[in-house]
Amino acid sequence: LLLLSLAADPIPPSPMQDRGVELLEEAIHTRQSGDVTAALLLLKEIEPFMTPQLRAGWLYQMGVTCEIAGNTEQAEQFYQQVIEYNDTLVPDARLRLAMVLASSGRYEAAYQQILLLSSNTSLSQTDSALVSLQQGITEIHLGHLRKGIRHIQTVLDSPEASQIHPWFRAEARYTLAQALYAEAMDIHLTGSDKKAARALKARSERMNAAEQQILAIIQLNEVEWILASLLVMGDAWRDWAQELRNVPPP
Repeated sequence: LLLLSLAADPIPPSPMQDRGVELLEEAIHTRQSGDVTAALLLLKEIEPFMTPQLRAGWLYQMGVTCEIAGNTEQAEQFYQQVIEYNDTLVPDARLRLAMVLASSGRYEAAYQQILLLSSNTSLSQTDSALVSLQQGITEIHLGHLRKGIRHIQTVLDSPEASQIHPWFRAEARYTLAQALYAEAMDIHLTGSDKKAARALKARSERMNAAEQQILAIIQLNEVEWILASLLVMGDAWRDWAQELRNVPPP
């Protein structure tokens, strides 16, 4: 995106701008290689080389690097500045801002950013699918389970799903598993034997559906979401065992 924006710039690039592009690419490469601390230091050092044409790209990379480093408050501020810049990077910054807001539990604020993105008609089919996926995740966290599940399932069943990074797909499936386990936990084995049997069947179906999502996450090989989903599954089985012990024998 950065190189494309420069190619479209009618002003011939200056030596300082050329050097700025080189330094920014070096910082991105440093971050992608895993040295986030060095990347952040380099980004701060090269700020004087950031011409007006490069400023939005620098702000965006500062946001991404701060986010990965765990400095979510700073990342949020940088993404907000990119959005105010009205640059071609605005959709990317808005999506990452929504993710930062969601990670801190501010789902309503994240949802507002997602809605602004969903109305953007210039997005590609793959980007629109990713936005819809994030919308579904946020809706589930806001308690709109049916709407959120429908959004996520529609995207995962679409041809565009394979073009979305596995990390995002794994997060979506983890959120689905969470919702299914929550539904299962709301079904209690009370009442007559027949009623308890129906409840047991309904709960088993949701537990099994949740485990199918976890199996899909394992296939995506995203370790963070695999571990998180296994913890959720363990909690669900533990809670079920405790409830079964408290139910009178039929």
